[in-house]
Amino acid sequence: MSVLALVKLCGLVTVYALVCLVVWLFVFDGIAARIMYSSQPTIIRYQSGRDTAFVYFTGTQSSGVDHSAQMRDLWGQHADDIVVQYDPKRFDAPTIVKATYDQLCAWGYRKVILDGASLGFMLVTDLIDYDRLHGNQFKFAVIEQDGVTSTNDLVQGPQARAVARIWHAGPVANFLLTRLFWKAGFNPPPRNKLGAGVDDSLLAQHYQASKTYPLSGWTGELRYMAGHPAYRAGQYAGIPIVIMRSHPQGSNGDDGVVKSTAAEEIQRIFRGGTIIEVNGSTHIGFAEYPDLWRNKFRLAFGALTGW
Repeated sequence: MSVLALVKLCGLVTVYALVCLVVWLFVFDGIAARIMYSSQPTIIRYQSGRDTAFVYFTGTQSSGVDHSAQMRDLWGQHADDIVVQYDPKRFDAPTIVKATYDQLCAWGYRKVILDGASLGFMLVTDLIDYDRLHGNQFKFAVIEQDGVTSTNDLVQGPQARAVARIWHAGPVANFLLTRLFWKAGFNPPPRNKLGAGVDDSLLAQHYQASKTYPLSGWTGELRYMAGHPAYRAGQYAGIPIVIMRSHPQGSNGDDGVVKSTAAEEIQRIFRGGTIIEVNGSTHIGFAEYPDLWRNKFRLAFGALTGW
């Protein structure tokens, strides 16, 4: 075989391999993920003994799971503190909602404060809907942090919807592309730009975790937001809610991830609600500005008095 023929053969083999890889990534990888990865969440209760639960649903990339440690003592002053952590490799909202509902029933709670951060706000409303379909077992109140009502609320909404529509990432994508995709990752602001009480170890942990968070989990979270049913005005009227909205220093009002107008949309679907401005924070303020957020949570719980 001549050198030219060998080069052509190698080229054809390479092209064929690349085509097969692309087909697998966009057709079969998502199917493999459903077979290989569990969608069950981890539900952790840090206090027990009261009839009221405080349930925290995190945002994308399970952000805030570790950072919530800085708030748990404060949350625990008002209710039994419970954190719902999604499986990082496979996000499945119906499984998360059912598992949370069943666990709350098993623990015997009757009053539940639901805290939804970012994407977690959608899970809050899904849990309320699930309870309505199963006999209204719980009396709810809601605290939300920069919540989203659709991917339209995201600063990068069009890009997020595009990814969600075309890509069901799975094990091959996780193995080959996760680190490449997250190379830019989350870059913390300069240390001298951060407020008092910053936990540097948690900030560094979030930075590293964002670099390696599996694409299968992240694209699943995007699909959930892109495919979530539209909310109706007044859909959750009568449920007390406090809306916490972040504004970084010098911003145009958006928190860097979610548009500030999402807060008013949430007021529309709840027919009211108190908005607490978290000025000087960002979308990941748990790690960057914990003291500020603790003070705002005190205000939020105060606004729920008597529910």
